[in-house]
Amino acid sequence: MNNVNSENKSYFKTFKKIHLLFAIILVLGIFLRFANLDQKVYNADEVRKIIWLSGHSSEAFKEEVFTGNIVSAEELKRYQYPSSDNNLTDVFKVLSGKTEHVPLHHIITRYWLKLFRNPASAKTISVLLSFLYLPCFYWLCIELFKSPLTGWVSMAIASVSPFHILASQNAGSYSLWTVTILLSSAALLRALRVQDRTSWLMYAITLTLGFYTHLFSVIVALGQLIYVLCIEGFKFTKKIIDYGLACVLSIVLFSPWIIIFFLNLGRVDEGTSYYDQFKISFSQLIMALYINIGNVFIDFYHRHGRLEKLFSLCLFLLIIYSLYYLVRKTRINVWLFIVILVSLTPLLHIVANFITPSALHVQSRYYLPFHLGIQLSIAYLLASQMGSTSIKLWQRRVWAIIFLIIITLGIMSGTILMQERTANLDDQRGTASGKNLEIAPYLNQAKNPLVISETTHSFILALLYLVDDDVKFQLLQPDNVQQWQQKINLVENLGEFSDVFLLYPDPTFKDFIEKNEAIQTQVLVKNLYKINLKN
Repeated sequence: MNNVNSENKSYFKTFKKIHLLFAIILVLGIFLRFANLDQKVYNADEVRKIIWLSGHSSEAFKEEVFTGNIVSAEELKRYQYPSSDNNLTDVFKVLSGKTEHVPLHHIITRYWLKLFRNPASAKTISVLLSFLYLPCFYWLCIELFKSPLTGWVSMAIASVSPFHILASQNAGSYSLWTVTILLSSAALLRALRVQDRTSWLMYAITLTLGFYTHLFSVIVALGQLIYVLCIEGFKFTKKIIDYGLACVLSIVLFSPWIIIFFLNLGRVDEGTSYYDQFKISFSQLIMALYINIGNVFIDFYHRHGRLEKLFSLCLFLLIIYSLYYLVRKTRINVWLFIVILVSLTPLLHIVANFITPSALHVQSRYYLPFHLGIQLSIAYLLASQMGSTSIKLWQRRVWAIIFLIIITLGIMSGTILMQERTANLDDQRGTASGKNLEIAPYLNQAKNPLVISETTHSFILALLYLVDDDVKFQLLQPDNVQQWQQKINLVENLGEFSDVFLLYPDPTFKDFIEKNEAIQTQVLVKNLYKINLKN
């Protein structure tokens, strides 16, 4: 009896230590998401989405603001928050012209911004939503592997994953999309297991939420369709019927947006045309995919030394082995689910890039289902080995060390990323968002500055988060020489303002400014010029 009690005490001590470790990892993940969040720059995509949820279209903003009249930064900032003049109807009107951007995340963020009006609010709600996918990871692992330990390992990996940290700090829909992918996956597996109306209704609702969160949820739904058909042997079974009814219900619930999408199909091409100008080869796509795989676990923000490359290679080999181990050690209804999750998204992007080469196909955020599948595969390998009683103690310890190395790399990555203001899902160092960090101090140091520009509106909106409210802007329409002639009076401006700056001018506009013989331009940093009177 004493031996049994001793063993029980030992078991509970070990149990408590393991859960304490996981709790510490989760707390670190929370800290890394919030650390310096208010210092992170906004990129062009983020500010465009925020202006839409405020109820203004980009076109309306440009018509109202790019008039040549002088306005303050404070006046411009109101376009980054919902106002009493706009309601949800205005938001839907704006989004109906950009149907590739489905509305659920915009609506949630809009209400959050109405409650909490501060510069980091749009990012804060994304961070908070990211906490929801941690229990979703656990539920999916219970449904898929029947393993609580795998659930804890998957949550630990996701909490310190640099990819997930950056996704949670992005004002886009990627945190919410992660939640809906995991929810619909777990709900599907539960419905197939339980086989009752409530479970299938839950699946239909979670699938609909995914559709209203991100358009690429269609790929997730396609993978789930392939999975169910394969598991049922392409036979007309009751599960197939119930699954079909759930899908029909989901499509009916999503049908309003489907109608809007096809009525505005031409505008979808307009929304993705920016990426189409960058032609990506097959080798570039594969290399980007390899880098994206590594960034799920380690991202030292472009510090590509030998050690970082070695870690990335080891992680890639570990991923390959985890998929092999998964197929060898689990039943088809387990490994097939993850193999489809891992393979379908890259395969469709590769095919699409052959048809229409585009930089769209190398954006890591669009490979989210693929990343989740990799994490689940790694979590199963580590948990099954660490918790195995069929291998030797030293082997279990080796796998525990590998787990701790992965967690440590994630924490190190998160620590580096939290110190980098331009760290984002997409590299912002060479973009306007990164350049704004160099430009903003010059504007804020001036006593009464005026900024003249005809650049794209998203560059201006992103800059607003970095400058003081009293900075003045004179924004003009690009290529509108007649407006420039009517509105610009540099000699008068230099008498009224302490400093006059020229921001992001294209060559035509810069030439127009410099034709004035009374002034001269001085380069301060790239894309920022100070305008002075000639002596």
